[in-house]
Formats: sequence, structure tokens, C-alpha cells
Amino acid sequence: MAVRSIGNMREVVVFLQNTPTAAAGGGFTDTYTTLCTTRGQLLDISGSRALSFGAGIDNVNQTLIVRFQTALFNALRSDTKIVISGLTYTFSDSKLIDQKKHLYEFQITAQSN
Repeated sequence: MAVRSIGNMREVVVFLQNTPTAAAGGGFTDTYTTLCTTRGQLLDISGSRALSFGAGIDNVNQTLIVRFQTALFNALRSDTKIVISGLTYTFSDSKLIDQKKHLYEFQITAQSN
């Protein structure tokens, strides 16, 4: 894996938190609000192409490294979305990777529209 340093964190990363709101016909509608905005580093892990309903789909798995923030630690949930350069990602795993430098690592996948 590449050397992790703050100088390599060039991507603007927005974490969105889901706050379900009551819908008029019953049930709930997903409403996303900004949890925090930070900088991060994207590292490619793997990629593939698949065929789904006659259309080609790119599956790209990446690692996102950001500095630890209390807002992430306290409010991070499985329905949290991550937006980088206009693309929305979901994450499957997160962990604190360097306690001395306080770095968080996320395994992210681009969300299909």
C-alpha cells in the first residue's frame, strides 16, 4: 500500500448521514445531510466489468484514507454515504489504521444509480 501522509490527501470527501423523514403516505423517506467534510486519499484495490440487464457495469473497489474525526467515530453507520468528486460511494468496512497519526481506512465501492 502507498505511503500514507497528509500531503497525499487531495480528494474532498463528504460524509452524508441518513435522517429518515416521515412520508405523506406512511413509511419513511431517506434524507441525507452532511455529517462532515474532510480530505482523503483514494487507492485502487480492484476492478471488473459485469453485464447486468444488458448493460455493462464497472465495479471498482477502492480504499479511502482520511484523518480521524470525532464526528465520524460517533455517528458512522452502515447507511452513511460518501461523496467524492460527484460520485457516491458506500463502504463495507472501516477501521482505525494508525493510532499515532489517527488515520481511518474505508473499503468503498461506487454506488450504482
